[in-house]
Amino acid sequence: MSYEITRKSFQKLLKWLDSDEEKAVEKYGHIYSALVKIFYSYGFQNAEDLTDETIDRVIAQIETLEKNFEGEKIKYFMGVARLVKLENFRKKENFIELTDQTDVSEATDFVEEDTSEENLEDLKKCLKKLNIKDRRIVLGYYNVTQNAKKKDVHKNLAKKSSLTLNNLRVQVFRLKQKITDCLEKSA
Repeated sequence: MSYEITRKSFQKLLKWLDSDEEKAVEKYGHIYSALVKIFYSYGFQNAEDLTDETIDRVIAQIETLEKNFEGEKIKYFMGVARLVKLENFRKKENFIELTDQTDVSEATDFVEEDTSEENLEDLKKCLKKLNIKDRRIVLGYYNVTQNAKKKDVHKNLAKKSSLTLNNLRVQVFRLKQKITDCLEKSA
């Protein structure tokens, strides 16, 4: 779903966040960063796009919010983000089952569209720098079969790894950052 966002509607959002323009911009930056981190923690590669979608939906409701909303504004953003997250979890359908012999090249959700042999080799090198437990966690998180539900696979992986589901997400986010840093250094 696409929303028409104008400069005027964005200014209204800032004014809704705080009447002081400087504080409003600061609050907006905080909210934006928090949303990106949340979407990344759930394993979304397009966290910035989902954050933009969330903010666009809030802006689309700004007239109503200005008149009727009372409470912590960040909580409203988080509620909208929750709906965006749920919608996008439903859209993901291409998953691969994790086994102990899972090939790194099967981790297509983690790799960008450009999966040249050189890029896959760099990814393999970076994954090999992780200990075996961390490597299995990352590969398991992104490899789910078409017939399996992502949530069930993540729960099973969390159980096997002796982690809560939320701790698994945080662990994957941190490991993904390590791998991204490694890939940037090898580029």
